[in-house]
Amino acid sequence: MRRVPSMLPTIIALGIAATGFDEVAADTVLNKTITYFDISGHTADDLLKEILRHGPLIRPDGERHPGVTKTSFGGDYTSAESGGRCVVQSARVIVDAHIILPRWKDRELADERLGLAWDALSRESLLHEEHHVQIALMHGKALEKAILDLRPRRTCKELEDAKDVLAAQTLVNHDLDQRRFDLNESADFERLWINFWMSDWDQTHAK
Repeated sequence: MRRVPSMLPTIIALGIAATGFDEVAADTVLNKTITYFDISGHTADDLLKEILRHGPLIRPDGERHPGVTKTSFGGDYTSAESGGRCVVQSARVIVDAHIILPRWKDRELADERLGLAWDALSRESLLHEEHHVQIALMHGKALEKAILDLRPRRTCKELEDAKDVLAAQTLVNHDLDQRRFDLNESADFERLWINFWMSDWDQTHAK
């Protein structure tokens, strides 16, 4: 039910420090934002049409989705020569995560059952997207530690190349974990959407 777009191809910016040889670990930084796009209507069909019209784009072909978490990695890295070798001096990974979800403007005017079904769906959607953020943060922390643990190299260019290999592998592993999570959660979200549509169907046919 959720798709995490591919992350930036270069995620760690290189900086070379001329002096100072102590390794300095910095806590991984998380920059998280949540924004909502408004939808309106009084039936499940109304809301679906609004989502298809205003939801976040997840593919270049124009496909939209009820919610998404966009993630990217950045940060800084320094190395320095010590004893004829190049060593990692410091590394910090910054994880940027942007959650986008729908907000039903007419919720207070909704039929009680449809409204409660929407509330349940909204809560689970937020929890789902928050988990995507935690997956990204986990990989950011792992990357930061792996860079700090890099053994010294003969040159700083060799060390930079080793760092780039770690960064590229992090992108692959992160994407796999995000997709695996979506696959595992798909059945639960299908159930929630069915409950939402059924609450609307019951409301319509009870009249």
